[in-house]
Amino acid sequence: QSEAKSNLGNIRTAQEAYYAEKDAYSSSLTEIGFATKGTANYQYTAAAGGTGAAATFVATASATAGGKLVNDTWTIDNNGTLANPTNKCS
Repeated sequence: QSEAKSNLGNIRTAQEAYYAEKDAYSSSLTEIGFATKGTANYQYTAAAGGTGAAATFVATASATAGGKLVNDTWTIDNNGTLANPTNKCS
């Protein structure tokens, strides 16, 4: 789970840098310069909408199929709220 939390924090940082230039967030992790290194235990996605003060994003980390953390999901939003709506470890 530390991988998911760390990478979601990195995605949020990259989204904030992107927002500073474009006045919007991106749904493309490639566009914001995010990529995992090595074999990731989670798959990362982003959803974004709006512009200016109404801009929002949510990034999601979902445990990869076949891994020991299947059904473990984490999210982070543009406010920095980190959540674990599906917790394999509880």
